[in-house]
Amino acid sequence: MKNGFTLLEVLLALAMICFVMTGVARLVTLTMKTDSYADRQTRAAIIGSQKIAELENLAFNDAELAAAWHADDDNPMAARGCSYGCYWQVDESAEVKTVDLYVVWSANAHQVANLTGPEQLGGGLNNVHLCCTMCAD
Repeated sequence: MKNGFTLLEVLLALAMICFVMTGVARLVTLTMKTDSYADRQTRAAIIGSQKIAELENLAFNDAELAAAWHADDDNPMAARGCSYGCYWQVDESAEVKTVDLYVVWSANAHQVANLTGPEQLGGGLNNVHLCCTMCAD
């Protein structure tokens, strides 16, 4: 009776360990990317919610609620190696204003600082879209 393992058994065990560890490494990498994206999306939603609250507190005829495309004066805003930009489109009809607010983010500050309309929201920019309706008092 022999004690110990043969070279073939050791190599087979090492191959199985390498196979399993490759899968674990891929899973860890995917989890880190997902967590980073979720963090940026959450940050964008918070920025957007704060801006919606600011807009809701303005007078109905304020210039920032005029029917047009608007950009936040603070663009681009930096946080954790990422740049955010806040933009909103106001549409008017009778005594109602609809505000579509977009918070975009990218690692490139220039890319988020100069949007001139909603048609530029594509092209690799991530964005969160919020909407609210305001009525005249």
